[in-house]
Amino acid sequence: MFKATGFNRSGISRGSRLIKLADMLKGFSFAPAAAVGAFASGVLYGWFDYMAHPECFRAGRRPPVPDRFAPGSVTTAFSGVVAGSGYHQIAFRFKAGKGGVSEDGGLKLGFCRVNDKGDGPHVPEPVMFSGWGVVQNTRPRFPNFFSCSVESDSPVRIEVEKKSMLPIRFFFRCCARELMRYCGVTLEPMDYPFLYFEYSKVKVRIRECRLNEGDEVVITLGDMESGSPGWKVPAAPLDMDVYAEVDERALGIYRPIENVPTISMTPRAKRKQRKYH
Repeated sequence: MFKATGFNRSGISRGSRLIKLADMLKGFSFAPAAAVGAFASGVLYGWFDYMAHPECFRAGRRPPVPDRFAPGSVTTAFSGVVAGSGYHQIAFRFKAGKGGVSEDGGLKLGFCRVNDKGDGPHVPEPVMFSGWGVVQNTRPRFPNFFSCSVESDSPVRIEVEKKSMLPIRFFFRCCARELMRYCGVTLEPMDYPFLYFEYSKVKVRIRECRLNEGDEVVITLGDMESGSPGWKVPAAPLDMDVYAEVDERALGIYRPIENVPTISMTPRAKRKQRKYH
């Protein structure tokens, strides 16, 4: 049996009104609403992420430079490179100093300009656009992929923070923090160049056992053995310093290492122009 469609006083059936409503909805574009919803979801995710990992957001300004260096050293066998020479693989070796590194301690490796490389405290100056590109460890087949390994006699394990190719997580964290400030939460203004420098660092955490004195953590940028084409060399001859920090006591306090390796670059040789007579 079929149920008859009801009519209103104007003689238009309810089914016809539903059909007209469906036609109106077909003409409505859901793209703007979907974009707003996706952005709001991202900001909400950034807020929860900010609450769970506030390490880079505790202070709005740069932290004071420590007056003492951390034990340990960072070395590399890579001396120099020609600007615009394609892709390379560069390995850095961190050697634990006196006392080693406690369990849950950490190591950070950043690329910047260091103003003072002498006996005084190192002052890092972030470089927003160095030409090297953002390092990542989520896509082994893509450029700028890095890997980390540990060389130790003890059963120590390292935990490496994930770095994506695009800083989407960093973007939503910043949006969430600015939204909190807009809503009345008392937060200091952020130093975004320094915050981006903090985000771009390679961060390694020591797990399950301590890192003894003399043990090494190897950080390979542009790991070609994993399938990456390498670390892309910028076209402009811009030298880059390697700023390493260690939290050897697992207190959340990172101090710089005294030696600062430098990736030196030389300009490309100009081609000689042929003279035609």
